[in-house]
Amino acid sequence: MPTTRPSANTGSPVKLKFDDKLSGRGLSSENLQRKLKNLLDELVSITESEPENIDLATFATVRKDLIGTPLLLHKDKGVKAYTACCIAELLNIYAPDAPYTAPELKLSSGLKGQDAPYYQLYHDLLSSLSRTKSCVLICDLPQADEMMTDVFKDFMNLAAQGLPQPIELYMTDIMVALLDESQSAPSEVVDILIAHFNTKKSAVSSPAFRITVDVCNAAADKLIRPVCQYFTDIIVQHRYSDAEGEEEEEDNRDFEAIRAAHSLVKRIHKYCPKLLMNVIPQLQEEMGLLNTQIRLLATQTLGDMFAHVQYGSELMRNYRTTWVTWIARKNDKSAAIRLAFVEAAARLIGNSDMRTDIGEAMKAKTQDPEEKIRAAVCKAFGDLDFETSAYHVSEDMLRAIAGRCLDKRNPVRVEAFDAIGKLYSLASPEIERGSAVAIAQFGWIPVHLFETTSILEVKVLAEDIIARYILPLPSFSAKDDVDEDVWTRRLLMIVSNGRPGVFDAVMAMSGLNYSRPTPYYEFIETCLEYNGGTMNSNEAEITTRLHRLAKILASKFPNALKVEEDLIAFAKHHDRRLYKHLKTAMDPQTDLTGLVKARHEFTKIVEKDIASLSTTMQIFFRRASLWLINSSSIPTLLDIVSTSKTQSSPGKAAKGKKNISQSATQTGDEFDIKLMETARRILFSIAKCLPELFYSHLPRLAKEVHAKSTTASLESALRALAAVAQLGTDQYSNDQQKLAVTLHKADEEHLVAHVAALAELAHYTPTPFEEKSEEIVRFLLKDLTQRSVENDSMEVDEADEGEWCLEERLPPLVVAKCGVMRLLINRCLAHTQGGDAEKVSQPVAKLLMDVLDMDGSFTPYHGDEANRDRLRDTREGGASFRSHIRLKAAKCLLRLAQEKTLVSPIIMRLPSLALVTQDFCWEVRSLFITKLTALLSANKIPPVFNTIVFLTCHDVEENVPNRVKAYVKIQQRKLSPKQRLMFFDVIFVRYLHLLAHHPDFDASANEEGLPALAKYVRFFVWLVATPDNVSLLYHLAQQCKTVRDKAGHTFSEHLYLLSELAEYVIRQHAQEVSWTIPSYPERTNMPVDIFSPLPPEAAKEIRKTVYLTEEMVEWIVDEEKARKLAQPKTRKRRAPKTEAKTKRPAKRKKKNDSDSDDEIDESEDDEAVSSAAEQPAPTVDESMSEATGSDADEAPGTPDLGRGARTRAKMYTHQLVA
Repeated sequence: MPTTRPSANTGSPVKLKFDDKLSGRGLSSENLQRKLKNLLDELVSITESEPENIDLATFATVRKDLIGTPLLLHKDKGVKAYTACCIAELLNIYAPDAPYTAPELKLSSGLKGQDAPYYQLYHDLLSSLSRTKSCVLICDLPQADEMMTDVFKDFMNLAAQGLPQPIELYMTDIMVALLDESQSAPSEVVDILIAHFNTKKSAVSSPAFRITVDVCNAAADKLIRPVCQYFTDIIVQHRYSDAEGEEEEEDNRDFEAIRAAHSLVKRIHKYCPKLLMNVIPQLQEEMGLLNTQIRLLATQTLGDMFAHVQYGSELMRNYRTTWVTWIARKNDKSAAIRLAFVEAAARLIGNSDMRTDIGEAMKAKTQDPEEKIRAAVCKAFGDLDFETSAYHVSEDMLRAIAGRCLDKRNPVRVEAFDAIGKLYSLASPEIERGSAVAIAQFGWIPVHLFETTSILEVKVLAEDIIARYILPLPSFSAKDDVDEDVWTRRLLMIVSNGRPGVFDAVMAMSGLNYSRPTPYYEFIETCLEYNGGTMNSNEAEITTRLHRLAKILASKFPNALKVEEDLIAFAKHHDRRLYKHLKTAMDPQTDLTGLVKARHEFTKIVEKDIASLSTTMQIFFRRASLWLINSSSIPTLLDIVSTSKTQSSPGKAAKGKKNISQSATQTGDEFDIKLMETARRILFSIAKCLPELFYSHLPRLAKEVHAKSTTASLESALRALAAVAQLGTDQYSNDQQKLAVTLHKADEEHLVAHVAALAELAHYTPTPFEEKSEEIVRFLLKDLTQRSVENDSMEVDEADEGEWCLEERLPPLVVAKCGVMRLLINRCLAHTQGGDAEKVSQPVAKLLMDVLDMDGSFTPYHGDEANRDRLRDTREGGASFRSHIRLKAAKCLLRLAQEKTLVSPIIMRLPSLALVTQDFCWEVRSLFITKLTALLSANKIPPVFNTIVFLTCHDVEENVPNRVKAYVKIQQRKLSPKQRLMFFDVIFVRYLHLLAHHPDFDASANEEGLPALAKYVRFFVWLVATPDNVSLLYHLAQQCKTVRDKAGHTFSEHLYLLSELAEYVIRQHAQEVSWTIPSYPERTNMPVDIFSPLPPEAAKEIRKTVYLTEEMVEWIVDEEKARKLAQPKTRKRRAPKTEAKTKRPAKRKKKNDSDSDDEIDESEDDEAVSSAAEQPAPTVDESMSEATGSDADEAPGTPDLGRGARTRAKMYTHQLVA
């Protein structure tokens, strides 16, 4: 029992005045309520006055009566409410002592709701307990834990009734006060609180759950340890065995309990993360256990916790060791755990605090050995929104995802393609608005996708992603709003921003390059004849043709057998509506709106009637149709080339323009130039491959011809009209005939377009062209080519002066002269089948050879040739312009050489063409040898041209001879023994003949004399000679002394010296590699076009004569020794510049438009050039070692490249794509 409270106040103590009886017989409820109300009022007044001296003895009777059974268990709720309020006030008065024992304080509540009687009394009671915190007196009682538990149970039960918010706040304050005052939170109380986090029993919106969260957050310090103990007890009680097969059923039950505990941890972290301060280390330890399921569970749990929007970053910062341990799960031995890590990490990509660690981990997982993990990484990034992918993901990461497009597993490829396609689709609006961030981050994706269309295994996937995300056709529902201009410009933007190969890929996907009728059209026609399998005649022939076409079309798919079966099933289904829609899509006159409608109807029918064939037939429809470039594209293309802000003429290009590779780095004018050039190339391709697209636009083309708005528009329109003329139409023939009349009146700007159009006419409509050919050719050769290019008309930076310039800097007159050569070649090609082919081609070949001999000029040099300064020679405007003319002439000659009826004049003057490989300009040499080896690889020119490639051995830039070495070794592996004999072995005599006619032939002892000749021969022998053919090469070298050169005695003397030099080199080579040289048993014939037999007497005399003296041999040996001694033993330096090496511009484009294959109708060479460009160029040591089997140090050649030369070699590699 409590005693009187001590007081320092000397005044009289405060005494309770209330003296009414609260118990006894005859007291009605109303009287009790009235008395209790009076008591309550007096107790409240005493409490509010806070007297320092209270006579607690006067409260004894009231204290005892209030806890009596008549009041506590009174049937009237009002009496019970007043009693509770009075007891609460007594607690305040007696504090800090407890007026009652624990059993005496067990009260029952009558609080039922705001509408319940006496609600206000209960409200005041709770308010008092919340305000004064007098309830904490419970903690002083012996049964405090039991009472606290009862309070928490009662309050949680009350909360479930949906009481007003003030009541919830009072109860929360009371429970928090009890927890704060207690020594430790009772385990029963912790169980009550944690039970409300169970997702199955509570909802976030329930009052009990809200109170639980508020209590836990407010009293977290008191609950941390008991909560940790709670989960520890669960783990100990349900310990899961690491051993397999041990009480499996019981283990499963235990694991489910552990799983439920981890789910509870995640829910607690979501609302009360502070409670888990001691639980997080336990999760960290679980990630190191041997049991895979426990590690998986811990990894998933922490992953969800780190992904919490509000608390995830804080958890990572506060538990750095746990974070590092979790990140290390990326390398877990279990694939399931690595997969769980990736799935969890996908939600953390946008977190700025975790971006670095997550980015590195996800990038590493793109190389995971498990395909499901690689696919999950790709899917994770494909599900990102634009903001996250643009600002929280590195470009390297996106490129790593794109790299998985070529994964060996198809599920990974599917996710990778889908991911980058979705990301570009999200970014495309920003890209079209010119966002630098979007362009830099995503602008490369279409380039990558188009490049992968050349790989059969992923071709279908790449095309599908391009059609769905990159260039999606308008939906049929929006057919009335199809903006054909926007569609075409989107395509142009993608092609303009891509690398050179993108244009070729787009052309391949567009279907323009198909020969007409296409295989798809033939298949539909055959289906009509097949008639679902019911044929009246030619059944076997039609069926065979159907299966043959199905097999051809299926060969373009990775799953060819299934596609072939699907196509046959489609033919058997025989729905003429489908045939109609396919023909509409293939019709060149169908515009974009018609194509969209045809696709919609085709898809609807297929999915309804033959759904199993839907995938195959969707691809069939896309490949058969003109979905990328069609009739609707023509107006936009013409608008761009005719209204471009900057003229297309290279000579008018703005000063200081650089190579444009990304939109983010180019100005408006630069992008206009790039866009216009792309539109021009597409129009040229249409004119070349499918001029039927121009039929509905002939009036517009004629308008462009008369308007002459820009050079590009005029040239494009004239080419288009020339192509249409080839189809047999005479529309606007007067415009075409006017070209010959107005040619001499055109200014330099429009002269380019006139010449280009006439070149097309000469190729496509040779008969009408020949009517005016004499007049045209006379003007071109006597007037145009003789005009001089004034230096003051050029805009050239000092850094660009030298042997080369960008093509966009070429003045119009130089471009026109290059067009003249193209026109002459096209005229020759048009006569290949006629009897006058040689008559037409001989003057052209002579003209082109003369251009090469005159250093790229149509006019000779009027001065002392020996003292001529090439860089100051102003013919054709300067050395850099002449380099373009030389390259054009050489490529024109190679185009002539592809025709058997036209190649003879070129072979007769082969040395002039061969010297292009030793041109003063590196770009000319490099681009020429690239083109030459590509044509030789494709077997499009005679084997005699192989002699040219071996002249590159003296090139100071090693990438040129290395390119040749790679070509020779690849060809030797690819060709059959008989083909190798014709392509390389027997041409040895022609190679010696070529050397004999070399203008720099010198048999003296100096470095550029006989030793240089020996290097030519050694280069051939080391690349071509084998144990099987060495006797033939030695025999051919000897046979050179049995003939004479038809060109004259001097060249014959050169040949005999080279014959003995070749014998010496072959013997030395055989000795170095331990070969024997047996006698060649068969008879060989020497080429009669360059050699004539010697009379017996003369032959005998020549055989006796020694042309390679011992002194000469010593020169060669001494030079070889000096070369080896001069070679650095550590780092090799590049060779010093010689007279053959001239200054090149400091800035060079990575791709030179001068190598464009749209000229001279060389489209058939594109594939050969591309495949040859992809061949690796081995180092000097690798090539020589492979060729001879000798040590690398014994291989001849120039020293290794220095830093600058290596950089140029890398640039050269990019140029090969051209």
